[in-house]
Amino acid sequence: MKAVVVEATGGVEVLQYKDHEAPTVASNVMDITDGKGCKLIIDGIGKDTYEISLQCLAKRGLFVSFGNASGAVPAFPVLRLLPQSAYMTRPNMKSVEKQSDVERAEGLEAFKKGVESDYSVPNADKTAKVDVTARVGGRVTLSLLNMKNDTKLSGESEGIVTKAVHAELKARNIKLTENEMNKLNLRGKVHRIRAHEFKELRTTRDLKQETDVSDVEPWSVEMKAFLNEKQDELLAAKGK
Repeated sequence: MKAVVVEATGGVEVLQYKDHEAPTVASNVMDITDGKGCKLIIDGIGKDTYEISLQCLAKRGLFVSFGNASGAVPAFPVLRLLPQSAYMTRPNMKSVEKQSDVERAEGLEAFKKGVESDYSVPNADKTAKVDVTARVGGRVTLSLLNMKNDTKLSGESEGIVTKAVHAELKARNIKLTENEMNKLNLRGKVHRIRAHEFKELRTTRDLKQETDVSDVEPWSVEMKAFLNEKQDELLAAKGK
């Protein structure tokens, strides 16, 4: 019923989140937005959809959580916002009601300007539009995905790298047979991820071969967790 209402009121694309897993919804959103994601996501469902919302955000996107229809959004590390350099807010009606009409109007104009304005390049001679994606981090260095860094946490059957790699294979829909899963070592599985990233990027970057890909943007929650919690620490140790 909601989808019908959205379409009737001018909605261009309608996705039924209950029909798909989170990575599939995020993949569809990225296809619709030419890989950019959504600048603004307003989520009134809560627990069942916040993960989808985070995965669909554009770089420097804003995630507004305002409802708990499926339950409250659980606490999560602020570093989860790192891959997209994202913003999040959880407003309530009382704070909005206290605003004057002038404040509300000013807030709307500021939002419009923020969406439409050019980005200024620090210390540059002129203002120019900048590809924010190219300036923001949020990619996993492939050389760190090795057995040396595969720490096994208490109570876990797999190390943090193995768990992240397996989740990434699944999120990217890279299908391995049972024999391949057992025979391929960790390095071989990472090569499959690199090959997939190469296919994704070669149309937009000047890449000649798979070995030109040294890092990947994580698709899975587990790989994002590795990026957020471990990569900086491992890179710092590597640099010593």
